Amino acid sequence: MKKRIISAVLAAIMAASALTTTSFAELSKADSTISLKSTTVIPVLKITLPKTLAFVVNPYKMSMDVTTGKAPAANAAEANIAKTQVVPVYGTTTTKDPETGANVITPNTSWDILNESGTAISCMLYAQAVSGNPTGTFEIVDAATTKNAVTGAALDAKNRQLTLALVGKSSGDNKAVPIKFSPTAPTAWTTAGGCTQISSIPDKGTLAFTLDTTKSVCAVGKSCEETLWTAKDTATINVFFKFDFVA
Repeated sequence: MKKRIISAVLAAIMAASALTTTSFAELSKADSTISLKSTTVIPVLKITLPKTLAFVVNPYKMSMDVTTGKAPAANAAEANIAKTQVVPVYGTTTTKDPETGANVITPNTSWDILNESGTAISCMLYAQAVSGNPTGTFEIVDAATTKNAVTGAALDAKNRQLTLALVGKSSGDNKAVPIKFSPTAPTAWTTAGGCTQISSIPDKGTLAFTLDTTKSVCAVGKSCEETLWTAKDTATINVFFKFDFVA
């Protein structure tokens, strides 16, 4: 009697199993089908560069207007006057006073590259210095390496020396990144190849460049035979960029 009961139970389980299998098999036969097709949105790189890119070599620490790079006018604001040996001219920003409608001119604090790509971007870059007086009596010094920024060679103590310290900073993390000068082009657009990396610049954010005026100074070697600076003792900084989108 027990064997028959067990057999009956097993038979019921097998029958239920068969019905379940049949049920799933029937569900796999759809009455209709729809397809959902994706499209890929690729952002367009949109970068706005600063309009003013200049700095003044000021070895005798004369008063300079940081908004113009010239001698200050009689009515120049005291906050706009600098006496450092290297004076960055970052330019100004003009806005409207909401109450009076008058133009309000504010000195910038950096050279800003604005990201308007709709997404965050990363940046690889390198900088090169060009001497306006490559005569052998004047040389540009890389503050990051304390070597000649143009040639990469050791310094000559007899020369007039202009030391420059270039710094980059993303508004995304506000972290100052020293930028070395490359006497020759890097071997690849990588940090290993000789470039400096800025990891992420947010949408509507900026990549700000500044000259560190505490390190950017003019000096004359201890055994320098000619101490007078000349109008040819100038420098040009060329910065090269490669941008990419951050996923």
